[in-house]
Parts: sequence; structure tokens; C-alpha cells
Amino acid sequence: MPNYENVLNIKKKWNLKERKRFLRTININKKKKIFTFFLSYSEYDKNKINEIFLVIDQIKKNYRDFYFLLSLHPKTRAIDIKEIKRKLKKNTQDFKIILGKGDEEFNTKIILSSYLLLQKQSTVGFLAMLLKKPMVSYNLIETNYEDDMYKIMGASLHCENIYTLKKSLNNLTKKTINLLKNKQDKASKKYCLSSDSPLQNVVDVIKKINMN
Repeated sequence: MPNYENVLNIKKKWNLKERKRFLRTININKKKKIFTFFLSYSEYDKNKINEIFLVIDQIKKNYRDFYFLLSLHPKTRAIDIKEIKRKLKKNTQDFKIILGKGDEEFNTKIILSSYLLLQKQSTVGFLAMLLKKPMVSYNLIETNYEDDMYKIMGASLHCENIYTLKKSLNNLTKKTINLLKNKQDKASKKYCLSSDSPLQNVVDVIKKINMN
């Protein structure tokens, strides 16, 4: 399970200046709303790719000032990256594809820089829960993947068809976001272990093992 020891400290210091500085490091100088996809597949088929673009199409219909940031699994096949990029270019020039680093501080800064996080199943969604960031999870097409994690946790606006996706995108009001934050807080307490220093806890366990 990921360790998020420093992420809340990053959030405390986060502001518009920090956001601008971070986006500059990944060559994004847009003032538009950033819609970030964390995609955990390492291999894609037609359904998996089509599902991403069903979501993208709905965002385009509901927002004018969009920018798409797709964080792909570091082992994603080159042929799949090429096809995703080809389809993105047919839709918009406002996008960027990056390969995930498994760096939770980096992912935290991406999430804090984003308007909305879009999730299939990636554990990065735990970060969104802790950071109280709006998150839409989706399961629109059968992909033979474990797609219901965030539905079960109740930590996102979960969508299983185009209608609920459209409704969720149209309803990102302050009231909806506050209700979602409350749900994320409950899910965090239920599914995440809170500790002042998780790394120190690991060190303490190792010391106890070595003493026996």
C-alpha cells in the first residue's frame, strides 16, 4: 500500500504560485482547467481506449477551457501510447501525456494542480481522498478489469453510463464538492491508516524483528 507521509504538508504550502511553478516543470503553461486521468493499464485493447475517449468527449461537451493530462503506467506499451496520442490529436491540441513515476509527491502536485481527477481503478485515488480533491470514477464499458473500487468506497462521483457521467460533470457545484469531501473523509478514515510517521513505524517493526 502506498505511503503518503508528506502529501498533506505539500497541500498546506500549496498556492497559485506553487501551482504555476510546478506546471512549468512539466511544460504546461495553460490557465485552463486541467482534467487529469491516472491510467493504470500497462496494455490496452479497443474497449479500454474507447472508454477514455467517451469520458473526454463528455468533458469537451461540458467545458470550453479544458486541458487533458494523461498519466500512463510506466510500462505502457509504445504501440498503445502511439494510438492514444493519435486519437487525442484528432480531438484537441490541449493535452499532455506523461509516464507515471510512482512518485507520490509528484502525483500530489499533479492532483493539486488539477480541476478534476478521473479514475478507473488506480490507487492514486487514495491521494485524491486524502487531499479532498473532486474525483470522478467510471466504468462505462466492460474491460475485464477491477472497476468498482471507488464505487465500493464511496469516495468519488461514480459513473456507469454516459448519463451519470454527464450529470456528474454538469453538477460540480460547491455543494456537490463539499458533499464529496465529506464522503472522502469517511472513506479515508475507513480505508487508510493514519499515522504521524509511517516510515518510522516500519523502522520500529524492523528493529523489533531484528531484536528477536
